[in-house]
Amino acid sequence: MFALYDTEVWNRLIACSTLPPSTMAMDTRHFHKLLFDAAKRLIPPGSTVACAVSAGPDSVALLHALHRVNELRKLGLKLCIAHLDHRLPPNNSAEMAAFTRTQADALKLPYYEETINVPALAKATGESIEEAGRKARYAFFERAAAHLESPFVAVAHQADDQAETILHRILRGTSLKGLGGIPEKRQLSPDSKVAIVRPMLAHRRADIMAYTRRRNIQFMHDETNDDAAAATRNRIRNELLPLIRKTINPNVDTALVRLSRHAHSASNFMTEAAEALFESAASCANCEVITLRVGALTAASPALLNEIILMSLRRTGAQLKSIGSERIAAIADALKPTVERRLVQLSKGHIAERRGKYLHIRCSSDAAGLPESIVSAPPESAI
Repeated sequence: MFALYDTEVWNRLIACSTLPPSTMAMDTRHFHKLLFDAAKRLIPPGSTVACAVSAGPDSVALLHALHRVNELRKLGLKLCIAHLDHRLPPNNSAEMAAFTRTQADALKLPYYEETINVPALAKATGESIEEAGRKARYAFFERAAAHLESPFVAVAHQADDQAETILHRILRGTSLKGLGGIPEKRQLSPDSKVAIVRPMLAHRRADIMAYTRRRNIQFMHDETNDDAAAATRNRIRNELLPLIRKTINPNVDTALVRLSRHAHSASNFMTEAAEALFESAASCANCEVITLRVGALTAASPALLNEIILMSLRRTGAQLKSIGSERIAAIADALKPTVERRLVQLSKGHIAERRGKYLHIRCSSDAAGLPESIVSAPPESAI
């Protein structure tokens, strides 16, 4: 169950961080300065911001620190609180919700709350608890932002979360973009008017725990984060990273965060180059069907070509998570000058079809988007 922090809980949580002892003394002024710099960069002054508060140490620290910085630096932010009760065992999630409401009352902030039974949702959809919970949270953020009239949702991801995310993605296999890790700011979805912001990505877990202790900020401990069997991320946090720190590299967290910064810069450069080439090679009337001129792509490097294919798939609404790397490679192979006709079957009805000088990417049911002569002609080969 959730419990208000005490010395034992505090020591257990802070032990999860590898922050060097000298840095653990980061004072409150420095903590606030880092948060102020991020808030100023991510959120226009005077904006309404919904703080996603779970009752755990990170989100409660973000709430109190942002509230204090807003007062000290006169940012004019209109803060409010959004809380989602996930109904995750073994915790008493009702206690977490009640605790979060007390935070809203104490700070006199607007509050919005919903309850979603994530275990039941995962069972119904066949998804993992992690995936079902993530989807439920983002849908909740959209509704909370609408209710609170907030164009921003602030969440409390921090530097240790970033390191765990990078390692998790490396182990699963990821792209250059994936290596960039958790972004500081992005839209909740491509069509959303709400941005999710992460003002504490520069803070370490130990800094956050020390901050709550100095300011006597109470929080609640989520025991689901301690169970390595409950989620892959928990195993990475509680077992794998401690082993790497002990036996291979005590500064692995710093190394992973540095890797994410380099990958993010390289990915941005690649995206800009791909967008420029895409605009010169693509015909896209309604983005349900994208036609690429093969001749315009013959000089593209494999990495750039791969990015253009992914960009085309995203714009047609394809679910990239369900498309394996071998399918992307098959599309790239279909763009070779020696190929005349080829059909690459993708997930959920999407196909990539080479027809002479053109490659068409579309949903297979969207025959109306292509000339009849192209649709009716049988492909020479199917992959």
